[in-house]
Amino acid sequence: MVFRKKFKKITKEEVFRYIIGGLGSLLISFGIIFILIELFKFHYMIGTNLSVIAVLIYSYLMNKYIVFRNHKSDHVKQGTKFIFLQMFLWGLANIILYAGVDILNINYYLVMIFIAGFMAILNFSLLRLAVFN
Repeated sequence: MVFRKKFKKITKEEVFRYIIGGLGSLLISFGIIFILIELFKFHYMIGTNLSVIAVLIYSYLMNKYIVFRNHKSDHVKQGTKFIFLQMFLWGLANIILYAGVDILNINYYLVMIFIAGFMAILNFSLLRLAVFN
């Protein structure tokens, strides 16, 4: 089965690199969010989404070269898959963010922490299966 073959190859080192990369993404994201929302008083949706753009660039390079050690020169194909996957996840994150903050009245930082954990697991799985395989 294709799914089992791809997940049998996962190593502790790969997961460790993904966690380190994810922590870097989290620091970049929360740093930009704090600056834009708290200091410059941007709306939380705008500040959060601007932080995503910076994190996307970092994340593509980190995952391709460091986490999955993928040195294929097929940047167009992988980049396109990466962008579409991230757009899907970005939309899902915005739905969760909106629901958490505007409907459930939860602090946006708490919602972002939940989103970060949930998306980390989903993102790793989908990157491994569909983008950097």
